[in-house]
Amino acid sequence: MWSMIESLPLQYRWAATLDTPAIPPSSTILVCGMGGSGISGDFVQAAVAETQVDVRIHKDYGLPKWAASARPLVIAVSYSGNTAETLSSLGEAIDLELPVAVISTGGEAIAIADNRDLPRLVVPSGLQPRAALGYLVGAVLRLVGRSTGLSETQTMLAEAADLMEEMLADEETRNLAREIAANLSGRLPVIWARADLRKWPRSVGQSKCTRTQRHLPTGRPFPNSTTTNWSAGLRPIMMLENLRASSCCGTRANGLRSLIASR
Repeated sequence: MWSMIESLPLQYRWAATLDTPAIPPSSTILVCGMGGSGISGDFVQAAVAETQVDVRIHKDYGLPKWAASARPLVIAVSYSGNTAETLSSLGEAIDLELPVAVISTGGEAIAIADNRDLPRLVVPSGLQPRAALGYLVGAVLRLVGRSTGLSETQTMLAEAADLMEEMLADEETRNLAREIAANLSGRLPVIWARADLRKWPRSVGQSKCTRTQRHLPTGRPFPNSTTTNWSAGLRPIMMLENLRASSCCGTRANGLRSLIASR
């Protein structure tokens, strides 16, 4: 997995040079996908949060009810191309005659796209979906940019690649990653984060280093003491936007420590 992580800058650079297909213009984008494929939509949604681009996420069968009237561009993302929920979303989008694009390594999703002459991007295969994050995020971002007119997507990907290379070259950062993984091993993380920072907890949930996870919504300082198994070996994690946020979260952190210690 570490070698796959080290390939992330190259994945972003690959996506930055993609020749994207022609797709219809749209003011609203609906990214449909599950697991390591679907999380690409979460990352893109966060990446464009300060722009006028409206990116929404769907992780289930079919489409949300609003899609029929809003008529968004539907981007179906399935690394394998055979994810049942994503194929269901793709099928419903086709039935509703919505604009559609497909991102995959192959499988049924690409076969459907080719049979119906839908725009699609084929990403490199042979990885676990979460290890292909750069390919998938980059592909979604490029399609979003093509449809909405967001012109800086290539620059965004190049800057992300530069940042990742800098972080991966820093031994202190690498050691911190190992330390976090070691501290999570065999424990139940209790993660408090605002909405757009919860992508990392979902990735942790897919890792074999933890038994399960619990996401605490923004504004909720502590887990429900009547429903949480306090003997499970909890590991509190506070995900902060910046250091200035730490002071306002100190009370929550100290209270959570006290609550855990009392159980």
